[in-house]
Amino acid sequence: MTVAGRIATSAALLILLLVGALSYHLAVVRRLAASNQALSTGQVQILVLALDQLRLLERIDESARKLAVTGDPGYGGQLAERSAAFEGALRRLGSLEAGGAERQAIERLHREWRGFVAALPAPGALPRGATPAERVQRLGPSLARVAVLRQSAQDLMAAANLELTRQGARAEQARRASERVALAVFALALAAGGAAVVLAIRAIQRPLRRLIDATGQIALQNYDLQLGMRGEDEFSRLAAAFDDMAKRLAELDELKSNLLSHVSHELQTPLANIQESHLLLLDGLSGPLTAEQRHLLELNVASCRRLARLISNLLERSRLDAGMVACDFAEHDLREVARAVTAELAARAEEAGLLLAVDLPPRPLPVVCDRERIFQVLHNLVDNALKYSAAGGRVELRARAAEAVPANLPQRWREGARGADSWALVEVTDEGAGVPPDDRERIFERFYRSQRRLGGPSGVGLGLAICRDLVVAHGGAIWVSANAPVGSVFHVLLPAARAAAPTGAPVAASGARA
Repeated sequence: MTVAGRIATSAALLILLLVGALSYHLAVVRRLAASNQALSTGQVQILVLALDQLRLLERIDESARKLAVTGDPGYGGQLAERSAAFEGALRRLGSLEAGGAERQAIERLHREWRGFVAALPAPGALPRGATPAERVQRLGPSLARVAVLRQSAQDLMAAANLELTRQGARAEQARRASERVALAVFALALAAGGAAVVLAIRAIQRPLRRLIDATGQIALQNYDLQLGMRGEDEFSRLAAAFDDMAKRLAELDELKSNLLSHVSHELQTPLANIQESHLLLLDGLSGPLTAEQRHLLELNVASCRRLARLISNLLERSRLDAGMVACDFAEHDLREVARAVTAELAARAEEAGLLLAVDLPPRPLPVVCDRERIFQVLHNLVDNALKYSAAGGRVELRARAAEAVPANLPQRWREGARGADSWALVEVTDEGAGVPPDDRERIFERFYRSQRRLGGPSGVGLGLAICRDLVVAHGGAIWVSANAPVGSVFHVLLPAARAAAPTGAPVAASGARA
């Protein structure tokens, strides 16, 4: 499934679950409302009719008593009309849905009414000359039935009220149950939808992280990795294209290294011949030289030497890439290596009008290392400091013991700087243009030169990369910081008095095909 399909499926599933939960909740609420409305309407009608019957019974009782006292036929007609109204209300009561207690009260009301009707004298049954006492005697049973009917109507109202209260309680329980079910459905929908979204995010994040990590490895010039992701989605296609790119970059990097190695090797012999020929001419082998001729030859010799150093760096880089450089570890005094570096470069510093200072501890600074490789590192750093410092400046090489890693050690080196109990720290300071903060990591990459230093001496950007690989082979760290108020400080941290590495251990090129 494609990435867009995964996102769309997860979103659609979440929406469907939420819509389903909402629909269920609305259906339950509507069903509950309809049921409550029907029940409540029936109970209200029963209460209204029962109340009407109580009022009609009062009027029936009133008409019956007036008829008994006065014997007026008009009250008899009034009694008949009110009795008919009561009977109609009683029929409507019988047609309504009612509960058990209400139904019993309605049936009892029917029985009592039938008894009342049976006991009620016919309109012509009362003689005209009858006395009030006689009429009261004839209407007495009916009047007694009215009291019973009134009590039955009151019982019906009480039963209706009780049933209405019970319905309210049941409705409240149903509402709470509906809320619980709705909340459970919503929670289930959210959990299922959230799980689907999380799974979709993980399915996207996992290959994305692999691609990000692989891109970082490519930036470090490690071209031998292969993602090997299989599938039909966009990430799989991107990973396949990435693998093809990495393979092609590895081939191009190998081709470039081989080309540099072969060209550099082939240039060494003719360059040495040219340099030797110029030295013979300077020695006067072909006769005396004018001052201008000597100056031109000296410039050529200087150029040949610079070109020889560049070719030497290219060959050293090629050997590092191929894993052909081995370190011969032994215990050496780091002070002696530092003194040898400053002694070799003292003449150059004097010619450039620079002060080359050295600051070493009074006691030996033992380090298990390959002396020639550490000499090469320090020589390169001091040589660079001399190149990029203006006349009248100061370059200093200092070394000291350190019980802990320096506070300004970059984070990328700290993980690897935990395997030693004590350290030796070498620092090379200059008063040149300095290295911009954004370039302090990249200047140790192959062929990279800081833009701040492009106006300085020419080079191909390999010296610091070689220094980094050699320092890493010794289990150390190398970084650069600012030198207040101007210039740079190059730091080299080496484990002091550690167990020697196996003799002849190869040096792997950092960020290359190790």
